[in-house]
This record gives sequence, structure tokens and C-alpha cells, in this order.
Amino acid sequence: MFRSIKTKILVLQIGLVLSVAVSLGVVSYLITFSSLRASQQQNLRYLAANIGEEISVLIDSKGRLLEKIGTSETVTNYAKKQQENFLVGYFEKFMPEFDTLSYVDDKGMEELKVIDGRISTALSNVRNSIIFQRAVNNPNKTLNSYTAFCPELNGPCIEFGFMEKNFFDEFVGFLLGKVSVTVLAEKIRGFKEKSDFAILLDSSGTILACQDKDKILKKVVIEGAGSEHIVSGIKTMGSGSGRAVISGIDSYFAYSPVPGQHWSVVTIMPYQQFIAKLNALRNTVLLVGLTILIAGIALSLFLASDITQPIAELVKTTGLIATGDFSQRVNIDSTDEIGTLAQSFNGMAENLQKTTTSMVNLNREVIERKKAENAQQNLNEELKETVESLTIANRELADFAHVVAHDLKSPLRGIGSLAGIILADYRDRLDERGRQYLDMLVGRTERMSELISGIMTYSELGRVAAQQPIDLNEVVQEAIAEVAPPENIKIVQENDFPTIICDRTHMIQVFQNLLGNSVKFMDKPHGLVLLNCVEDDDFWKFSVADNGCGIESKYFEKIFRIFQTLIRRDEAESTGIGLSVVKRIIEKYDGKIWVESKPEKGSTFFFTLPKQKMEVKNEKFQTNSIS
Repeated sequence: MFRSIKTKILVLQIGLVLSVAVSLGVVSYLITFSSLRASQQQNLRYLAANIGEEISVLIDSKGRLLEKIGTSETVTNYAKKQQENFLVGYFEKFMPEFDTLSYVDDKGMEELKVIDGRISTALSNVRNSIIFQRAVNNPNKTLNSYTAFCPELNGPCIEFGFMEKNFFDEFVGFLLGKVSVTVLAEKIRGFKEKSDFAILLDSSGTILACQDKDKILKKVVIEGAGSEHIVSGIKTMGSGSGRAVISGIDSYFAYSPVPGQHWSVVTIMPYQQFIAKLNALRNTVLLVGLTILIAGIALSLFLASDITQPIAELVKTTGLIATGDFSQRVNIDSTDEIGTLAQSFNGMAENLQKTTTSMVNLNREVIERKKAENAQQNLNEELKETVESLTIANRELADFAHVVAHDLKSPLRGIGSLAGIILADYRDRLDERGRQYLDMLVGRTERMSELISGIMTYSELGRVAAQQPIDLNEVVQEAIAEVAPPENIKIVQENDFPTIICDRTHMIQVFQNLLGNSVKFMDKPHGLVLLNCVEDDDFWKFSVADNGCGIESKYFEKIFRIFQTLIRRDEAESTGIGLSVVKRIIEKYDGKIWVESKPEKGSTFFFTLPKQKMEVKNEKFQTNSIS
């Protein structure tokens, strides 16, 4: 019927395009309603969740702003000097962000209150309020609390509280800020748009914010099938979507909780608006289908030409190569089977040409490879020399540190001994201040000596240590004997400890430092220190727990740094090296150490050691032996 391949391909392509276009149009129209409904509901869910996140972020930003105000120099000076005018002027700067700002004393009484930029004389006692009680237990941290009705703002509000205490846990001041929930929501983009609108509900279904101001503080009315399930979901701070009659409007809607609050955001799309979008999409589908049909016919014409033209080119070039001219190549750029055939044909011709010149290329390759091998050998030799030089330098530096530390301790011992002799022989001739100065001198020399010893211990950790099987039960008992805890402190080993391959001195240093800290900083009349060991996959997990004074979380990283202590030198003798030595030993054996603690509750130090044989990587620590 058709005499050319081009005509056959053209007819076939047109038929396929027509079939696909008609099928696509029918299927698209059938699934339009369900897909659009799912898409719109998904958009409403996303919008509800996004608005909830925006409200949460805005609340957090106001909390950070209140903390900035509370820690400002103006508030601190007011606490010291009671400069009311300065504080009022400072509060007025932040009135666009807070409806009310108050300074409260340590008894919970408002001393100064600014409402809408004006000083208020209606001061009250907030000592028994939730926000004040929470702030007492969480100083130096911004807190917020939802109040269903605030008389000052005539509606629901968010209360922000920040209680500042100084380093000595002394009260500086308590700032109380209030923001109307309705005003807060009006700053969110979702409550400004008019097409798809949103409402903010509390857990009881009361409208806190919406575009219709007359509905604020009224109960939302949800009717229709499944309304009970929807109301229950909002009360329990769940999320979901569906179709219902909300405040008399037949709508598609979605609801999502506001993170950190007992509120829900409900986004609503009227059903008539949904139908309008469906009709518009149907017209779009018809237009797209017609466009695809036209594009398919044009594509068919192009494909027919794209197939027949390369075949003609292949036939022509094959004839030339058959005459013995192997320099000819098929110039076809297509990526289909014909293009693959052309590439294979060109490769065959190229291989025939390469046969006559392969020896030259081979010799060039051998020369280049030999140059590369020589360059690699030179780099390896330079690297070896560098490693050896660095090892020698670190060893000399460690020896130097040891000699300097030893030489420093000699005059210190002399100073301490001389001060002790003077104090013993001339105590009766000295006044109280003189004896106090000599006692202080003896204490300072002892602290300096301990500091030098600690530095020597820290620097010697990088040296190669002899390793052998060590029973950690014996190590723990030896460490307890070295610490010599007083009678009011009890140290208990709760279970048996394993035998591991390590250096005995290292393990004694670890347990002695941890137990020593627990004993040194014990503030309870009856102290208790518990040692425990459990299996944790490929590691042994050890813990040393006490019921002492505890550590604030912000100091968890600081305590493991060298020379870092959390108390003043005059309160307790501490070099600040012990925990840094422990950390370095644990990491030397491919373990890790961390602390969990709460102030006044006690601290627990955890560290891990591998179960398998521990072959310490000396190269790793030689380059860090003095750091």
C-alpha cells in the first residue's frame, strides 16, 4: 500500500500520537476531580501547618526579644539605681512588639508597667501567676504562657516572662510582657489574604483570630457528616482535613496545631470556589490535549526525516570505504540504533588506521608512565622524611617540657619549705595578717607544683605505653585507696569490671581523677558515688555517678578543656587538668567521654572503651603529644 519507509513511519507515528492524545484526554478528564480535590486539600494542610509554624516562630522571636530587654544594661541599672524615667523610655521602644511591659520585683509585685506607650498605675501582684512560678524555677530563660482572658487587653493573650539572676544566683529583675493573640495573628500572612482564609481556635473551639472581626471570641460552628470527629480532632490538637459546613459556609478545610500552644489553625476554601477551579482545570486539559496533538503531528514529520536521512548517509559512506579509503567516516549525530551502528562502523575504520601507528604511541606511553612512577617515588621519600622529622621534633619537645617542669619544681619546693620554716619558727612574732600571707604563700606554691605535675602528666600521654591485660576491678580499688574518701562519702562498685588490653597507669589516672572530682565537689552530708559497667555493642560503657552539686549543661564542653574550672581558685584547689587528662586517655584508646548532670542533683560521667584488643595508633598521638 505504501512504497517508502518514510511514508509508513509517518502514518504509524500519526496514528500513535492520535491514540495517545485521545486516551490522555479521556483519562485526564476522569481523574481531574479526585486529583484536584486531593491537591487542594494538600495545599490547605500545608497552609494550615505553615501558618502554625509562623505563629510559633513569631512567639519565639518575641521571647528572644524579651530576653534581650531583660539582659540589657538599662534594666540592670534600674535594678541597682531605680531610674524609672530611663526604663520607661526604654520600654516605649518595644511597644510595637508588646502590648504591655512590666518590671516585677522579687516578691512578684509590679513596680513599673507600660501599656500602649503610657505608664499605668494599675499595678498588681503576679507572684502566684503561672508564668512567675515557672520563671522562678527556670531563671535566665524566656518562658511563655497562654491566658484565656487578660483584663488589660480585653481578650486572650500570650504572657512572656524572663527572670534574670546574676552569677551569684542573686535576683536582678523579672520582666513580664503581654501580647494579644488577635493582634499577634494579624501579623501572619495567612490572616491577611482574602482568597483562602484562616481562623485560629483554642482547644475549646473559641475563635481567637480570623478575617471577620465580629466572629472573634465566639464559638466556631461545624456541621455536617463527620463533624464530631473533626471537633474531637481540634480539641485533641490533631491534624486533618475534609468537607463540612463551617460557620454556615460549605467548605473544604484543613486543621493543624500550633507547635507549643493549645491552638489550632483552620484553613478554609469555599466549595463554590473549588468548583470554579475544577472548571478552569477542565478547560486547561482540553487545551493541553489539542496542543499535544498538533505537536505530535509535527514531531512525526521530524522523526520520519530523522530516520531516512541517516540511512542514506550510511549507504553513501559505506560505498566509499569499500574502495579502500579507510579515512572516510560516517557523519551521523543521532543517538538511536542507527547512530550506534554508525559509531561502530567508524570505530572499525579507526582501528585499522591505528594498527600502523601503535608502536609510536606505545613507546610514548611507556616513557610517560616511567616519569609518573619516578615522581611518585620522590613524593613518598619526602613524606617519609617529613614524618621522621616531625616524630623527632615532638620527642624533643616532650623531653624539653619534662626538664623544664622538673627545674621549675625545685625552686618552688625551696620557696614552700622556706615559708613553712618561717611560719613554724616565727609564728609568735608575726601578726595575724603576716601568718595569713605565709599560709597563702605555702598554698600558692603547692598549687603551682600540682599544676606543673599536671602539665607533665598531660604531655606524657602521647608517649608509647606498654600494654597488657589489666583487671579493671583491681584498678578501681587502687584508685579508691588513692582518693581516700572521707567517712561521709561512700563509693560503691555495682558490678564486676572486665579485663582489657591497656596501660595500667592510664586506667588508674582515669578512675582516680573521676572519683577525686566526685569526692572534692561533694556538697551533701551523705555522699554516694556509684561505679557501673555495661556492654554497649562493641564497647564497654562505664559510668561514675554521684549525688553532688551537679553541673549546668552550658559547661558540659568547658570542663574537658585544659586549665578550665567552674569555681574560683580561692574556694577549692583545682588545676583544671584532671578531666582533660581523662578525655585524652579515653580518646587515645578510641573511646569517648561525656557527662550528664543537673544542678543540685548530681553528675554522671560516661566513657567507653572498645571490647576488642586495643592497639593504640602511636603515629596519631606522636603528632599531638605536645598540644
